[in-house]
Amino acid sequence: MNKTVSTQKDFRKNCKDSEKGCCIGTFLIGTLGLLGVVTAFHCLFTNSGNWCDNLLGGLELLTIAVTFFFASKIFNSMKKADTPFAQDVSGKIKNLSLCIEISAAVCVAVSIVLKMMGNNMNLDELSCIDPVTFLIIAIGVSEFIKALSRTYAYGAKLQQESDETL
Repeated sequence: MNKTVSTQKDFRKNCKDSEKGCCIGTFLIGTLGLLGVVTAFHCLFTNSGNWCDNLLGGLELLTIAVTFFFASKIFNSMKKADTPFAQDVSGKIKNLSLCIEISAAVCVAVSIVLKMMGNNMNLDELSCIDPVTFLIIAIGVSEFIKALSRTYAYGAKLQQESDETL
């Protein structure tokens, strides 16, 4: 059975728990991403393994880690504001969607540069997920998050109007 948030104390605790989870995700996935990038340079300098695969896989993981980092900031703002409907929260959600788009575009740009450098592999063989597919998924997720941002901005406006009438 699902427990509902019934008090401000419960809300703060849920935000704190979610923030911690996102911080742990940032650390774990970020570490894996950095290891992928470091492995790529090791493969490049020792002339062993597929450094392109490791580089793009590491960049994709770093993109996800940055997403977790921004999500932790959103939960931190909600915890401090005692409401999910604050302008600060809406702005951070919008920044999250922008970050996802930019990070995914960087992954695709790197894959294109690697292809232009003469790597004879297909783009879909260069990383865990085909970079173009990764970009399409990222844009879809980003657009959904932008819609949430607008919803939260409207909620913040209604919250402000409600607080002013009290």
